[in-house]
Amino acid sequence: MSSHVIGTAGHIDHGKSTLIHALTGIDPDRLKEEKEREMTIDLGFAYVYLPSGKKIGIVDVPGHEKFIRNMLSGATGIDLVLFVVAADEGVMPQTKEHLEILNFLEIQKGIIVLTKMDLVDEEWLSMMVQDIEKAVTGTFLENAPILPVSSRIGDGLEKLLEKIDELLIEIPPRDSLSPVRFPIDRSFTISGFGTVVTGTLWEGQVKKGQSLKVLPLQREVRVRSIQNHKEEVSQGDAGMRLALNITAVSKDEIKRGFTLVEKNFFEVTKMISVSLKLSKDTFKLRHGEKVHFFLGTGEVVGKIRFLDREELKPGEKTFAQIKLEKPIVAKHGDNFVIRRYSPVITIGGGKVIDVYAGRKKRYEQKNIDNLRKKERGDLEEYLNKILEEKGIKGAGIDELKVIMATLEGVIHGLLDKSIRKGQTIKAEGIYFSRGAYLGLKKKILTQIEMFYKYNPMSSGILKEELRTRVKISEKKIFNLLLKEIKNDGRVVVDNEKVKLVGRKVVFTKKEEEARKKIESAFSKSLFSPPSIKEVLTESVDKKVFQLLLNEGTIVKISDEVFFHKEAIENIKSKMLLFIQEKGSIKASELRDLLKTTRKYAI
Repeated sequence: MSSHVIGTAGHIDHGKSTLIHALTGIDPDRLKEEKEREMTIDLGFAYVYLPSGKKIGIVDVPGHEKFIRNMLSGATGIDLVLFVVAADEGVMPQTKEHLEILNFLEIQKGIIVLTKMDLVDEEWLSMMVQDIEKAVTGTFLENAPILPVSSRIGDGLEKLLEKIDELLIEIPPRDSLSPVRFPIDRSFTISGFGTVVTGTLWEGQVKKGQSLKVLPLQREVRVRSIQNHKEEVSQGDAGMRLALNITAVSKDEIKRGFTLVEKNFFEVTKMISVSLKLSKDTFKLRHGEKVHFFLGTGEVVGKIRFLDREELKPGEKTFAQIKLEKPIVAKHGDNFVIRRYSPVITIGGGKVIDVYAGRKKRYEQKNIDNLRKKERGDLEEYLNKILEEKGIKGAGIDELKVIMATLEGVIHGLLDKSIRKGQTIKAEGIYFSRGAYLGLKKKILTQIEMFYKYNPMSSGILKEELRTRVKISEKKIFNLLLKEIKNDGRVVVDNEKVKLVGRKVVFTKKEEEARKKIESAFSKSLFSPPSIKEVLTESVDKKVFQLLLNEGTIVKISDEVFFHKEAIENIKSKMLLFIQEKGSIKASELRDLLKTTRKYAI
């Protein structure tokens, strides 16, 4: 089995389907209407054995401009394209549009197949080759081999198969170690088996019996059986054309454009950040304009949000956001194509940068800078930028798995490397960029200072109030940060209060007099304290009394009874000795022991 898929592209009536039929013996036109009209309307599928013995899948796409959306659904999953140009007609409108689409999708390799060679002479054929070379200049096909063939009489077909074999060796296999992503291009029912979906496995490995999730349907299904080119297999690898018999869903519930994914790695999104480039020969694109957005096998209408301009001119590139009308499945680095809303023509394409972007503020340079770094960086740099943007919230491994659509082991490896470099800090299972983590510690200290500014008489701020002010939802994270700040010698934590080290309450002369008066009143009568009304006679007294309460000098027993802290400690000591001697103590015995009244004893 081979983990590569090739596909066709080119203008209508240039012989794409006929070529596939000649190479494979399989007619890719499967619909009745296609056979009647002798025109490919939808995707066709076939397979062929190469001279090396490899068995590869082939996707045949329609060439008519009305069916470009179908062409796009098939072209996104191929590794090598047979770019078909008829020798008797040469380069035509859909030749150019298909070439532009393949460029935006960044198809790796291609062979230019000059069909119908038996209909022209050598001189004409040579002229067509020159025209084609001119048309593909500056594209991925610029140095591609041009092979004349005749599907009718078979000339050149053997050489074409040899060249396919040769070029596929140069194409690295798709990533089978990533989480499963399988864009669906067809669904149907087989009697006695149930629902079958087909597509090219973009990433990962699908195994018989495996549980997957259909997005955006949000339905969990099980893979009952797997076929690769009509052969039953126990496992499908990335890059293979597969037919999956799945449970728990009907064919009518699944549409082309849906995606089968491995659970816990992908979610749907309706707002993405992208790098976007317009074709040179097209219309300008305005901010807020609607477009047809193509990614994978799906098509969705979206609205363009430019972050740094009001319009994008032909040939220009920029960063943008696309607000989609329906949810899609995407991943950082995915290629996409956009077509104008009306008239529907291909105008550009680009790469997905942020999948779960959220609405970004326009004309804010840091947003553009962040996107530029994410676009250019590798996976490690992408992870670091994610954590930077997460800021004081940080991110756990489960969240990172979804954002990056990457296996846990790979992410852990990247995080460990980043931690060793000092770029990332792990706290209670949450990962922070170093800047954000240190910023959190600074924010805690700033909030304590702000509290003192507006509460100069207070001895400290309650831990929960401080956590609320700093906006750290996770208590474990907050406590860890506080512990680190405490170990740094910056704060002390006493009775659920956080206090700055060395911070003293500075009293005015009047406040100092009030403090001495209040403390003296409660110290003189330790076990029969005065009432608040007796002590708090001046307006300043209440403020000072509250401070003494906050710092624990005065202890509240009830709304009417307050003791000096020395009295509380003294009472505890006396009671403990009495109980150790007698075994228990009554309220009346405590009253006599303290030489006070029953009210205070109780």
